[in-house]
Amino acid sequence: MGGITGFSSLADGYQRLDPSGKGAPNKGYLEQSITSNDNPFLRANVQAIKAHQMRKEGKGLTNPDDEMFDDITERVSQMRRPGEEDMAYYERRYQERVSP
Repeated sequence: MGGITGFSSLADGYQRLDPSGKGAPNKGYLEQSITSNDNPFLRANVQAIKAHQMRKEGKGLTNPDDEMFDDITERVSQMRRPGEEDMAYYERRYQERVSP
């Protein structure tokens, strides 16, 4: 029962249209952290998602050590600097990974 194309059989079990689906995923699967393998939409909106989770939990943003700011250093480092050549960018990124 994949509709017109039959491709729903390739989807995860909870997304299938036929009764062979395994039901909704567990809460742990839905609340796992966002990684580089996730959908680009999730990766682009990770800050908004974290802010929403913190508001939902009733926490306030108090200092730069809060969990919302964990990946800001990495995100700033990924941006190219004005006038930076390709090789300079890749060398800088490599040096950041190599140095502790």
